[in-house]
Amino acid sequence: MESFIPHAGRTSFRRLLPLIVSTCLVTGMLVPLALASSSSSADQQYLWVVHLTGKNTRSHQFDNKADNPDDHVHWTDDQDYEGHAQFQFQLDSSGAVQTVGSVTGAYDAASWSIRGHNGDKGDFSCDSVPLTTTSFTPQVSGQSDGSTITLHVSFAGASESNEDTDCGAEFTARAGTTFNLDDSLQRCETHGIPVSLAAGQVNESCLKDDPRPEDQNTQRDITDNWSINVMRTLANSSPSGSSSASSSSSASAVPSPSQSSSMSSPAPNPSPSPSPSSGASTTKRAVLLVLRKHLKATGAVAMTSWGAKECVQEVPVDIERQRGSNWIHVKSLTTDSVGFFSANLLDVPATYRAVAPKTKKGDATCAAATSNTKKHKH
Repeated sequence: MESFIPHAGRTSFRRLLPLIVSTCLVTGMLVPLALASSSSSADQQYLWVVHLTGKNTRSHQFDNKADNPDDHVHWTDDQDYEGHAQFQFQLDSSGAVQTVGSVTGAYDAASWSIRGHNGDKGDFSCDSVPLTTTSFTPQVSGQSDGSTITLHVSFAGASESNEDTDCGAEFTARAGTTFNLDDSLQRCETHGIPVSLAAGQVNESCLKDDPRPEDQNTQRDITDNWSINVMRTLANSSPSGSSSASSSSSASAVPSPSQSSSMSSPAPNPSPSPSPSSGASTTKRAVLLVLRKHLKATGAVAMTSWGAKECVQEVPVDIERQRGSNWIHVKSLTTDSVGFFSANLLDVPATYRAVAPKTKKGDATCAAATSNTKKHKH
């Protein structure tokens, strides 16, 4: 168990709570800060594709426990904030993380409800206090120590705000601005997110629950739940044409772990020093699938061998759902120019997978690939 302190000066919990010290359980995300280290030329050939998703839930109960019913005031306050980010990065010659292409992030949900009783004024309820969220660009940094990349991500600029809202019975949900989504992320990634250089695919999670009484009248519970999926890829379709971290438009998502990893990867392992493929060869690929909310599928198609980068650009992907021992088609979609895909699905609890069928892109043959399965529950 480890304690973290939120950003100083930020108002948390809609001004109902003081700044908190969170007690947390973190799975695989607490590591010492990496010392600066130069990056090998082999590491600079790789590109890492990252999907980060998270949720912050907050519950607050107040009861003044007055004996006189006319003075008895109590309420329950529930809040939910969800967001995501996706980006790609490479290492420069010093081992520092450099993003490649666009870095995108957004809120997926923001809600606040409050209900209760205000003494002799009666019951009140705001089932959905109108909230305004800001657009933001995630900030990404990090450093490799030669074996592990310590990645840092923040949602700086992400905020939630509301105006005074009348809930009835002379009770008002007060106006305010909070930074709960980013505060939640920072509580999870204070020590950075470790990404092994040897791993072809990394799945890390952070789950923290902080229930505690504020005083004899107040109980609150704050939960942070974040997941990150990282897939290592090859930066180019040819090792002789190495790409710098700034040449984002030519980078292709291409996973290629050659060393063993504690995480399972859907991709086969090529040799540590891949050679250019001939024009008649088949480009091997892998698929990453991430499920979030109710229900959105995101992911990426990537190459696992040197070949044609066209095999990840604007290629078809099928989302499938398991029914008994069979797989049924759910939705067909197409990747973007660097291999990412995203689609809204019907909210059906089940096991899902993503399939990139064998296809031809010009003279290139692109091998079929199937992601690991993902379970979706309500």
